[in-house]
Amino acid sequence: MEPDPPEQIQHVGLFLNSSEGELVYQVVTQGQIPRFNAFVYTENKAKIGKIEEILGNTEDVMFSVKPAPGVQPASINEGDKCFISPTQFSPLRMFTDPPKPRGRGGRGGGRGGDRGGRGGGFRGGAGGFRGGAGGRGGVPGGRGNFGGGRGSFGGGRGRGGFGRGG
Repeated sequence: MEPDPPEQIQHVGLFLNSSEGELVYQVVTQGQIPRFNAFVYTENKAKIGKIEEILGNTEDVMFSVKPAPGVQPASINEGDKCFISPTQFSPLRMFTDPPKPRGRGGRGGGRGGDRGGRGGGFRGGAGGFRGGAGGRGGVPGGRGNFGGGRGSFGGGRGRGGFGRGG
């Protein structure tokens, strides 16, 4: 946990104006974006408030600050500097570089699994949701379609005509 106020602070922005009780600042750091919920301070480490939102595009970044109790937006002048802890920055490339594609397999695997669904197999088993043990209609055996669920070859529940629910 970081002390409040932090031992070191870094210049992050210039005050532009206030809007709906929040303070809007222009980011002045190159290649660094302030993090959400970071506390913002004056040069003498008096707390101004907490960062609520990051605004604008990557070339023209701004952020809004929810003032701390007792801080009046009218008491801050256009061009006033604000500071945050150096640990409360994220690199700009985190927002601009596309994420690396993840490899398939490994822990957790991909979505979908095999086509047999629940139980599947060549004979027997629940055979997925259709004609399986419920899932769709709530009736054991589902609708009882023609032969097991998808992915099973004629086994499981629902084998036979329409009327045999299991």
